[in-house]
Amino acid sequence: MEPAAQLRLVYIRYAGSRDALEFLTVPVGPLQCNCYILWSDPSDCVVIDPGDEPEKIIAALTARELTPTLILNTHGHFDHTGAVDALRKKYSASYRIHADEQQILRWIPAGTKMWGITIPAAPVPLEFVADRQKFTHHDLVVEAIHTPGHTPGSTCYYVEKLNSVFTGDTLFAASIGRTDFPGGSMPQILDSIHERLLTLPPETKVYPGHGPATTIEAESESNPFLQ
Repeated sequence: MEPAAQLRLVYIRYAGSRDALEFLTVPVGPLQCNCYILWSDPSDCVVIDPGDEPEKIIAALTARELTPTLILNTHGHFDHTGAVDALRKKYSASYRIHADEQQILRWIPAGTKMWGITIPAAPVPLEFVADRQKFTHHDLVVEAIHTPGHTPGSTCYYVEKLNSVFTGDTLFAASIGRTDFPGGSMPQILDSIHERLLTLPPETKVYPGHGPATTIEAESESNPFLQ
């Protein structure tokens, strides 16, 4: 296992007078998917998009004595789902993804073959995420926003107290998600971004599935795909 001290992590703490919300970014896998770990209480944290390298994610959790109780996927592509079952088994955590991603999960073997990558079998969800559903974990409240286009069930996760949205492969800094994979739609992703993401407060921080963070205001003003 890679020593926790050597992990490439981004650690941000939001502290208020009564509570604190915190999160880690752990880039994982050959495509460097951003796995996010969010919590206000260490015994009840949320993991978004554990895409690969479960040992690296577990080391990050162990270093801060965190226990995940919920795993959320923004969508079902292999680089976002590869470590789901390892975490689910170790921590007995609940796992959710939008119901429209079930076909995307079934396509994972073909997708990994295209990239020349061998990964564990796709996770099988027992519960699903609904649009505008809220997950409450102590002072952490995560709201699901269905944003189809990259895939039919792509879902972003908005945390109002963090003034942040975790966008998976829907919205990136100066870019948007690909729509040329099965289930993708350029009209849908543009509609999702304009109607469901750019309507968030301009100062909202955007934490994408790959690459650096940005803001809703920056993407609204300068993202070349959205002008």
